[in-house]
Amino acid sequence: MSSKKDIRFMKIPYTIGSYLAVTPDYNFEKKVINRPRVHQIYALLLACAISVLSGITFIDNSSLHIKEQEPTFFILDLINFFFLFLHPIVMIISSSLLSGSFWSKMNKNFQFIDEHFNNVHKKESNFLRNCYVQFVLSLCGYLLNNLFVTISCLKLLPDIVLSKMHILSQVCYTYEFFTCFLICNLTTAFKCRFDEISRELQNHLKPSTTFIRQSGHFWRILSESVVCFNKIFGWPLIFFIGRGVVQLLQSLQLTMLALNSDFTLKKGPFADLVATNLFIVAYMTVCLVFVILTCDSAASSGNKISNLCYKLQKDFADSSSERRELILLAKEISDNPIKFTASDFFEINKSTFFGIISVTTTYLIILIQFKNS
Repeated sequence: MSSKKDIRFMKIPYTIGSYLAVTPDYNFEKKVINRPRVHQIYALLLACAISVLSGITFIDNSSLHIKEQEPTFFILDLINFFFLFLHPIVMIISSSLLSGSFWSKMNKNFQFIDEHFNNVHKKESNFLRNCYVQFVLSLCGYLLNNLFVTISCLKLLPDIVLSKMHILSQVCYTYEFFTCFLICNLTTAFKCRFDEISRELQNHLKPSTTFIRQSGHFWRILSESVVCFNKIFGWPLIFFIGRGVVQLLQSLQLTMLALNSDFTLKKGPFADLVATNLFIVAYMTVCLVFVILTCDSAASSGNKISNLCYKLQKDFADSSSERRELILLAKEISDNPIKFTASDFFEINKSTFFGIISVTTTYLIILIQFKNS
């Protein structure tokens, strides 16, 4: 079982992703993308097919939604539809049609660093940290969530489960789940390599000028790879986080609709409605937390090398070349910090999660005030 210190641990996820057209069919032995033109044509056809089906589904259901839903819920439902059905299209276009060179550069950079630290073919001793075990566990959680929601919908709205809308939604949910899995594992790969650089610096009590420059070189390679990552996943992250927020708001509103003004449960099948929406809230919250925290953790690991350099420089004479190199590297990292961004619109870190909590809390307070009035 491959360790995450060896980028080859992504071999099977890349193979699965190539069928979904969200990752290239990358050959780790030859360090090239297999049949890039064929893959681009396949990705274009798949994106067009999803676009056409989404358009037809939206037209078929729009008139029904306008008649049966109240205005605020209809707007949330429309935005949710927009984010959900555009996510796979944006992911396919961004990853397979526009970012082939970024995928190649990022994977080659990972392999270069893995070869230097002798991590190629390294095995993972911790069973639960293995990528494939985590994938199976994540997939089970995803399928359990979908199964529970589908069974609840069969009780409440049986016609929806058999509709084109529901079937296409499952396809989009699959893309969303796999994108989340890719982001979490690639950011973890960044963290492992930044930690490796820190460990090497710490193990050398008095690193030489050459060693410090080499460490700086590896940091720049990873920094360049982070830019590639942001180019690939920038727009998909916007749609993923945007839909997560809208889904949380929509689930909260549905839950409030199932409650009386004194917050007791209404009579009828409303218990299933509340349970379903709380399940959806829990699932989306877990996905958002994992994506945000893995991005934040990887960025923190890259930026803390600056503090380590300042700590190490005190062991050298003021006029030494080693001290000068450590200060220059620390300054370079401080001036150009590692950032995981959503196409430069906003940075993905812990403050993003607190922003989401702020939005959902504010909306919940508004819902409660309207309920009481």
